[in-house]
Amino acid sequence: MEHLTVNMCNHDIKSATWLFNLFAWRFQHPDKLPKCGIVLKGREGAGKDMTLDILATMMGDDNDYIHRSSDMKELYGDFNCNIKNKLMVQCNEVEGKSGVEYKEKLKDTITRDKNTIRELYLKPYKMKNLVLIIVCSNNLSPIVIPYDDRRWVVFETGRDNIGNKTYWDWFAALKQDPHWINSLYSEFLDTDLQSINFQPDHLEKQPKTEAYILSQEDNIPAVYKYLNEVNWDESFKFNKTETSIHFGKYIVKSKDLTDSINEWIDYQGLDYKINSKNMSKLLREITGIQTSVVLRINNKQSRCIVLNREKVENELTNRIFKNILTEPVESLEFPCLIENDPLENWC
Repeated sequence: MEHLTVNMCNHDIKSATWLFNLFAWRFQHPDKLPKCGIVLKGREGAGKDMTLDILATMMGDDNDYIHRSSDMKELYGDFNCNIKNKLMVQCNEVEGKSGVEYKEKLKDTITRDKNTIRELYLKPYKMKNLVLIIVCSNNLSPIVIPYDDRRWVVFETGRDNIGNKTYWDWFAALKQDPHWINSLYSEFLDTDLQSINFQPDHLEKQPKTEAYILSQEDNIPAVYKYLNEVNWDESFKFNKTETSIHFGKYIVKSKDLTDSINEWIDYQGLDYKINSKNMSKLLREITGIQTSVVLRINNKQSRCIVLNREKVENELTNRIFKNILTEPVESLEFPCLIENDPLENWC
């Protein structure tokens, strides 16, 4: 438990207790799927591999219940017999690029009931999925944690014992001690887990660590971050024309909004741009936003975005940014996106 607290969870006792219970659950229920995935991220030498070494020893090294790989193609390539009969899969040194490329497949592996095993010269066949995915990486954002995630738990490893050869030699010796291994195994089996549930619907009981929240925030689309920070009254036109079906809503031309979001992205120092098509796709996911609304402005038809501020802000607060622990920020002001047209021209 001390190793998990100090080295794997950086002195976060609540997180270490949850992780200990997950490992205990794995031993108590080898025939069940936990339906959550673990990310251990931090500097090399924190003991990530040692953690899996101990679990492998407890399961019996000859049983080969844990597969370790730094190549995602071993899991998701043409042949995937490496996950056959496995209780855990350790994905080593996952980089952001791999995390993005295989994000859907990783998510699917966490929750699907059966794996399709593909072996050379054999017809593909189904096998019950029991795999607990554990991602270990030195990268800041090894995998994609979307804002609506219900599967991943992320832990930032500690630094106390990095480079401490005396400590790790002592710890390695413990792994070779059958009495210590048996004692830990008995503790796993004796742990009361009746109130513990690792299913996605019970994510609120899983620790939302600072590492998790930062990873999740990194993957919130720039469009949503812009809407969360922009000064509405400065950037959008509030429609007071009572005869309009869009009375009481904010209106902005699609092109102007795209340009402003890209200006905001550049202001953040990010090296990419968003186009109108992708922006509209993301906006349609938000309650209270209508895209591709054609309005007549100065006797010209323009494609616009119509926003219900109350609904949009409620959606951002209670869904998109629900788990994000950020300091209150001042609204960013950009040049007005609207023309000073008479209100009757917006209809």
